[in-house]
Amino acid sequence: MINVHVENLGIIKEADINLRPFTVFIGENNTNKSWLAYSIFGVLSLRQHLLTTGYFIKKTENGDVYLREIIFSIVEEVIEKGYKEIENFPKFVKDNLNLFLNSISEFFSIQAPDFFSTGKELFKKFRIEIQISENLLETITSEFENLPNRTMLATATSLYFFKSGKSLIIEGKELRSFPKDLIRFMITRELINIFTSLIFSKLVILPAERKGSTLIEENLSNLNSLILDFLRKTEESPEEFLDMLSRALLKSKIISNKIIESFISFMEEAKKSKTEMGSHYYQLSKRLSSILGGQVVVNDEQQIFFVPRKNDHTRLPFHITSSLVKSLIPIQLYLEKVASGKDFIVMDEPEMNLHPKAQLQLLETLVAIANGLEERDRNCVLITTHAPYFLEYLEVMLEASKTAKENPELKGKLSNLFEVGGEGALLPPEKLSVYQFTPEGKVVSVFDEKNLTIDLQTFSDVSQLIPEKFWKIEELKEKKYGKHS
Repeated sequence: MINVHVENLGIIKEADINLRPFTVFIGENNTNKSWLAYSIFGVLSLRQHLLTTGYFIKKTENGDVYLREIIFSIVEEVIEKGYKEIENFPKFVKDNLNLFLNSISEFFSIQAPDFFSTGKELFKKFRIEIQISENLLETITSEFENLPNRTMLATATSLYFFKSGKSLIIEGKELRSFPKDLIRFMITRELINIFTSLIFSKLVILPAERKGSTLIEENLSNLNSLILDFLRKTEESPEEFLDMLSRALLKSKIISNKIIESFISFMEEAKKSKTEMGSHYYQLSKRLSSILGGQVVVNDEQQIFFVPRKNDHTRLPFHITSSLVKSLIPIQLYLEKVASGKDFIVMDEPEMNLHPKAQLQLLETLVAIANGLEERDRNCVLITTHAPYFLEYLEVMLEASKTAKENPELKGKLSNLFEVGGEGALLPPEKLSVYQFTPEGKVVSVFDEKNLTIDLQTFSDVSQLIPEKFWKIEELKEKKYGKHS
């Protein structure tokens, strides 16, 4: 699906990863699992940062880079003529999408210290490269070809981007009344957004700090309301502008970490979005609520409340809910309000704060997302975990999928074994990757696709320590008191 090459990331000297719809990173602490997961997210979500730095907007010392030259020529033609047709856009994507990813991978390698909010020394020789597989490129281009004619792909002030046959049409009206730099920025922004949204519509990161970060986001929303009230009294500007100004001010003062900032932006979007009650993802969220023991509610002021199932007349403010609720609210909101079926999701240590039974129910949910709930879905879920239950349960899901394939008449009964994920929890082996990160800096695949087994040595070594220590205690007792004491 997506191939990742990384060098000199923490203790990792060199590694190659094949991201499949469901990818799992395991290993001891401090082996840089999260760093790599966040880096992959960072490259795929870098488009806005590319714009703010001018990387694709103005020619630099490296201005002869092939893809940038193409973008510059498109922009100049639209400014000059008010119209540009990119003929055979699927071929354009096939020829250039990996070149685009090369550019932003290279740029992220330089910008990583800023993304991780740390010193440059840690990332001095760091390099990451992400490439789309041929199969995924075919899928992406066919998705464009299957769009209805005249589908509007993007709009900006006096600019329209739409499909016509196999072409992408860019139309500008009355552009001469705007500064050239502004037009150049808007065209480039929408081209980059179209390019990246072809890969994934939504990019969602749920970091290990999500419980505390959700509390920060909730407090930011409350502060934002206060600042908005103040700005309304002092500024005669559109409401949307005032809201953007207020949130930018708060974030610049409170948040410096790009990972947390991305998570908080996701939470803001999720709370504003309408609940898609007819979607399969909404139905999955209803089953997930069995883990929560109640329902998540967002009021008109975008404040989160939890309604316990046993007392549906009570609304608990978010800050006094249980750790389990705080941890799972982001994934619940994603399913109810944001899921598009073409999303990339990174979830760090999903098992946090969960009882083992709830861990398995959450895993069913994540696998169902990775499998896709509708025919054209192609989500990609990447998790890091320290939970042995997860890997053991993945083997159960693999076996269930194999059995259903060999015995189609049993598919319904097999699906019923998974109370939350249902049929979506039947995991085909070609959709799974599992990588172990070692203290020596190696990253190795531990999934045997032929035999449907995952090497659990990293966990079984620890499990063996428990009986070994018990027998050590018994030996010490025997030495002191004798065998028959």
